[in-house]
Amino acid sequence: MYAWYYPKTITALVATATHDWQNAVVWINNPDLESPKIMGLSTSKKSETDHTKPHITRETFKSDVTYDKRTKDFDQFLDGTSFKLASTLILGPIFLRPMTEKKGEFQDLVMWSQLPDVARAALNSTEIGNVPFSDANFQKKLAEAWPF
Repeated sequence: MYAWYYPKTITALVATATHDWQNAVVWINNPDLESPKIMGLSTSKKSETDHTKPHITRETFKSDVTYDKRTKDFDQFLDGTSFKLASTLILGPIFLRPMTEKKGEFQDLVMWSQLPDVARAALNSTEIGNVPFSDANFQKKLAEAWPF
């Protein structure tokens, strides 16, 4: 799971919320392999917007799904063994979408166990929002993101 923190959420050019987290789960066939095969991608959704639908309509906002999920047709969004994700501003809030073919920067992967104890304690608190990879949320978020 990769996660991004947004200190403020802006809707219609007005700051409406603080401590927003977005995340993406890259599903691989075997983490023990040096070069595992990517099997799918799930990206969290802000509010109830379903970006897998071709057009945004009133029905788009009635989805009870909390992740956009792909298990095929994503080769154009890969750069070698990495997904190309972009933050997109749609009608105000920021959304993560795997819908970019543009090359970008690589971000370092920091494992939970690599974080200092004080950082893990802060992220496990509820003072900075609903952290998707906290001890309380990680398994639940993986279950919600499961695309198979």
